[in-house]
Amino acid sequence: MSRYDERTIHRLEAFSDIVMGFALAEIGLSLVLPQTPAALGRMGIALNAFAFSFFLIAVMWWSHHRLFLFYFTLNAASIIMNFAMLACLALAIFFQQAFVRFMDTNQSPIEAFQLWLGFMAAVYALLGAMYAVGIVKRWRQLDDQTLTSGISYAMGSAIGTIGLIAICAIAPHGLGKAVWVSLAVALAGIARRIAAPRITAALLRNRQASTPA
Repeated sequence: MSRYDERTIHRLEAFSDIVMGFALAEIGLSLVLPQTPAALGRMGIALNAFAFSFFLIAVMWWSHHRLFLFYFTLNAASIIMNFAMLACLALAIFFQQAFVRFMDTNQSPIEAFQLWLGFMAAVYALLGAMYAVGIVKRWRQLDDQTLTSGISYAMGSAIGTIGLIAICAIAPHGLGKAVWVSLAVALAGIARRIAAPRITAALLRNRQASTPA
């Protein structure tokens, strides 16, 4: 890789960190200081939304860091997906704020809730796609452990995407039911830690069989 390519990748990662940091700051600034103790007790929805978004962005940041550390491939598709992911993140935060505002004013929040998590699902889908591109492009360069880790992160992104879409679909039937979907996603995330090494082992056997002696 040339010094120019390394510099470009470094700038892409730095720009992404800025956007993700701004997103975290934005969800913090969206919390309005209560005027009375009674108002503090009504902040449950806003605080839960903050915690959920913070968790999703923190997980995304770590996965994104690992992506750029080992797997990111500098090509037009990956660059476009990275910028699209950041745009979806910004829109997700916007709709999260709309969701909290609608809840505070006793308006229907379902559409804003679905858009919030829908764009977060797009974030994770694009992140997983970048992992897939990187793994395919660097298939013969990655050592066994790094390949296993990459496949695990790609599977995690896919599980996150499917889980967020499922929560969006079930939201009109009651936000409380989303808790059960979240638990199912958490269990699937644990299961992929068991499945990823087995999938990788099968792929490695195929790689070794197809490698010229």
